[in-house]
Amino acid sequence: FLDRDGVVNVQAAYNTGPNAMQLVRGAASAIARLQERGVKVVIVSSQACVGKGYLLTSHVHAVMDRMCAMLREEAKADRTRSTGDLYHLAQPDCIIFSVGAGDKAVHPSYQDVSGAKPSPAGLLKGAECLGLGKRFRGYMVGDRVTDLEAGHAAGCKTVLVRTGVGQQ
Repeated sequence: FLDRDGVVNVQAAYNTGPNAMQLVRGAASAIARLQERGVKVVIVSSQACVGKGYLLTSHVHAVMDRMCAMLREEAKADRTRSTGDLYHLAQPDCIIFSVGAGDKAVHPSYQDVSGAKPSPAGLLKGAECLGLGKRFRGYMVGDRVTDLEAGHAAGCKTVLVRTGVGQQ
């Protein structure tokens, strides 16, 4: 399980769109190497920006699409430097995101934060989508304490990276 902002991509401003997407250096090759070893990769992201009224859900989907395209492009470029054919990898097996904003929600339908980290709901949903069962073994890689808390709550081992907020 990978957090998105600060782990896969450079932490962006709240209201930036797909054109502002920048990958963390090496993200595509890291994802491709995991998948080459049979590891399923799930992106789990809290996107309260939707619930707060900064962006539409369709905007988040466009950003995710751009992220996937950039991962493909970077992995394809890495392919020329490696012996493996990894460019078809480097794509998340599943992407889960929540949009709840609690008391900052612009509409009551966006108040529910039960899917946002530190809740393990996104990780559990990702495991369910991939048919991993309730007793899956996994890792949660994040740049924030809430990422690690979600991982612990889901029974995962956790890794704090020194990208994004993790630099601090």
